[in-house]
Amino acid sequence: MKKHLLLLALLISYMSLLAQTKGIQYQAVIQDPAPYQIPGTYIQGQALQNANVSMRFTLKSNNLIEYMEEHETQTDAFGLINLTIGKGKKLNGPYFDNLVWSGQNKVLFVSVKIPGQSVFTEVSNQTLLYSPYALYADAVEYKNVLHAPTDVSSFTND
Repeated sequence: MKKHLLLLALLISYMSLLAQTKGIQYQAVIQDPAPYQIPGTYIQGQALQNANVSMRFTLKSNNLIEYMEEHETQTDAFGLINLTIGKGKKLNGPYFDNLVWSGQNKVLFVSVKIPGQSVFTEVSNQTLLYSPYALYADAVEYKNVLHAPTDVSSFTND
């Protein structure tokens, strides 16, 4: 089934942890599993245009589900979807804002259900890596979010 779905996943930003919006930006092109007929042959791999799709995102750590959510969305004329992981319908685990982002590796599993399918099909799983901002924070002695220092300036009232 994976051959029928082309999910070009571009994680625009692994972590967009701004104070106003917590989430992970996700963008993908969904491929239509039905072949397209042209004279003399069939072409597979066309983008699924203007279709309703369901996306499921699961975050696992040590093979345990920490968070799971679903999004109902629609592809555009090019088969593209843009979502924010953390803003969907929560299925399992704490709210996204309450996840503990320690130094432990997390794996993001992505599944899709397109029209005509009754089950979700896993299309990718990827270990989340540090964003450039997290690497910068590590360089200036912020070891992780759990143990961030409180005195970050030379002022005495931090």
